[in-house]
Amino acid sequence: MGSLNNMGRARTSTIKKLKVFTFLATVHIASPAIAQLTLNSRQNIDLSSIWNTLPQIEGTLLNGEPDIFKHKTGQVSVVFFLASWCIPCQQLSQPLKSIENDYNKLNVNIIWVFNHDLVDDVKAFARSHKLDDKNIILGSKKTLLRYRDPTLPAMFIADKHGWLVTRFLGTKDKSIEPSELRDAIDHLIIK
Repeated sequence: MGSLNNMGRARTSTIKKLKVFTFLATVHIASPAIAQLTLNSRQNIDLSSIWNTLPQIEGTLLNGEPDIFKHKTGQVSVVFFLASWCIPCQQLSQPLKSIENDYNKLNVNIIWVFNHDLVDDVKAFARSHKLDDKNIILGSKKTLLRYRDPTLPAMFIADKHGWLVTRFLGTKDKSIEPSELRDAIDHLIIK
């Protein structure tokens, strides 16, 4: 038993020291103990910082009221971090809106979290992209810290139990492909 604990500590120490260089990383977490990375470019990611469950989101609704989003058991949650001025976010918003419409009746909840934006800019973005106000949150500093101020656009997908199963981090070099997102959601709905 003692040797197993030592092996676990050595493994944890190795993981904490390991830095992966990528701009676009897709993280699939099959269980709390297992993480598999698909790497595509460059950015430092500390593997010890990957959570097991989807962190709550605190922020403000477009009407000015404070709100907290927590994952609801039985729903697949997609948290999309974006900004109205972010070109890749704008390009991804229409396919994501289409996905939201297609999966609306299948217990898939898409939350649009705006970072570093003014309320008027978010309202204009929501009108032009025909987004539902009830799923839009202006992210608070706490939320950005919880999610480690993700590179935009970013998506975090949790299964019906709230386990974080996929994370997409995009940059100007490579964006999130809508087909990858559909595949990830389809996989969770079938389970």
